[in-house]
Amino acid sequence: MFIDLIMRALRYFLSPYILATWALLVVGAVVTAPFGTYAPMALGARAVFWAVLAAAGIFLGYITHVLCDRALRHRGSRAAAIGEVLIFASLLSPLAYAMIVNMSDQIQAGTVTMARVSVFVLVAVAMIRALRRILQKGALLDEAAGMPGVGEAPQAPAEPKEPRLLRRLPDGARGAILHLSARDHFVTVETTGGAHDLRMRLRDAIDEMDSVEGLRTHRSHWVAREAIVDVRREEGRVFLVLENGREVPVSRKYRADLEEAGVV
Repeated sequence: MFIDLIMRALRYFLSPYILATWALLVVGAVVTAPFGTYAPMALGARAVFWAVLAAAGIFLGYITHVLCDRALRHRGSRAAAIGEVLIFASLLSPLAYAMIVNMSDQIQAGTVTMARVSVFVLVAVAMIRALRRILQKGALLDEAAGMPGVGEAPQAPAEPKEPRLLRRLPDGARGAILHLSARDHFVTVETTGGAHDLRMRLRDAIDEMDSVEGLRTHRSHWVAREAIVDVRREEGRVFLVLENGREVPVSRKYRADLEEAGVV
């Protein structure tokens, strides 16, 4: 299980978008040199330091997100988000501090302390997560408003592209819808912003996804096609791996449809 999670984190890191994000983080950190890493480190050492730390942060962030989502999902998206930030910061801070100790002599002088590193990491992680939520909401609002791009002529108001199902969700669970799953008389709507249970039938929830392209994988599961990042096979069973780490089972009944669609 843990090895599989590590491999999924590796595939996540190697995706083009995440690699580009990692490169931007490294360049920004090399230039600004947080934690007093400018004076005691040459350019090459500073680049290696931040490349390793940023990569470790992305790996830890992915793993923390998956584990917190599984453990705290039942408590709501806000509890999962807070737990994710706190746990991630508590894991990354000692790593950053230890790396600075090994690569810089300023720690001995007391100019950089564990408390200072912890506060910096906690604030940075919270700000990055908040920015991600803001960008997600902004993208959804722009899409719903049908805003023209730069240099385009204003067009007549278009029908909102936001799926009707998204309007049922509270603000804390808003985001691109990744996965729908049925349980008893409820449907769990899983988004990039969290998860929320709605009292309705899965068939009706899928109908309210409107123009969002998705696939039925099981009598109790539906996934957005754009959310699929990998396919995992184990002892004859097939699972679709989503961008948030969720593994969705594929039943034999729906496997042929997914094969025809080129998904598995």
